[in-house]
Amino acid sequence: MPNGVFVVAAGHACRYKILPDGNRQILDFMFPGDMSELHSLLLNAADHGILALGPTTVARIDRDRLIAEIIDRPRVTVGLWWSSLQREAILRERITTIGRRDAYARVAHLLCEMFERLRLVGETADHNYRLPVTQVELGDALGISEVYANRMLRRLQNERLIVSHQRMLRIPSLDALKRAAATFGRRSGLNIDPMAVFQSCGAETMRGGSPSSKTVS
Repeated sequence: MPNGVFVVAAGHACRYKILPDGNRQILDFMFPGDMSELHSLLLNAADHGILALGPTTVARIDRDRLIAEIIDRPRVTVGLWWSSLQREAILRERITTIGRRDAYARVAHLLCEMFERLRLVGETADHNYRLPVTQVELGDALGISEVYANRMLRRLQNERLIVSHQRMLRIPSLDALKRAAATFGRRSGLNIDPMAVFQSCGAETMRGGSPSSKTVS
């Protein structure tokens, strides 16, 4: 049984599964603040792998300490609640994307998602960010080939919905890209301010803590 959980402190990672034929499905991406599955503490093994997408700093939280923090610190409990809300919203959209959106909308949607998530952790500047994944990883997340992912990125660029150079991405109009992704006007867990969650639960009574960290590649 796992004896702790890991939190991404810096860098990026992904959760994935490998099929019997060797193909990989990326389930979702992990950015600073995301953690490994809490319910894995109750299981003998995780049902998926986690891969660092370049140099990544993680913090390990011991199982017993985490349980004590959840019991003693309401702020930690609400923070974990908000994190779960976000991840469930992302997974619902991912199911919808792969099931019903075409390749063009899939790529546009994931670029919007990444922008919103990276903005929350301070990794955007205006409407610019560094794309944290390769085209292979983009394809593995969306159920399309690397070639098709490249073709959709070029189409988005030709339509001036994105400007891309050496993995640096600029979104001239986020609303226009959301329309291409068929998500314009919709709400999700990414639209919820974490402070609003704390306030709704009586944030003035909450306290926090910080785990120790180490660096892995």
